[in-house]
Amino acid sequence: MRRIRNAIVLIGLVGAAGWFAYSHLLSEEAKKGMKDAAQEAKSAYQRISEIVSDAQGSYVKEDLPNRRQTEAQWTKLGY
Repeated sequence: MRRIRNAIVLIGLVGAAGWFAYSHLLSEEAKKGMKDAAQEAKSAYQRISEIVSDAQGSYVKEDLPNRRQTEAQWTKLGY
């Protein structure tokens, strides 16, 4: 229980220090640069997510003799 409390306190302190540094120590140009970088990371994540979801949803059925034989074996087994 004590480790969890210490972890929560540490996360809170790091978050507060980050917020303070962002709001008081960075110039407007640096803040804009951080916002632009975050936006670029978000758009890259969205593009990669779309590519992965498209790849997972694709199913290509090739009519190969080996495939027909394998499907026949699975059908014979009851699948």
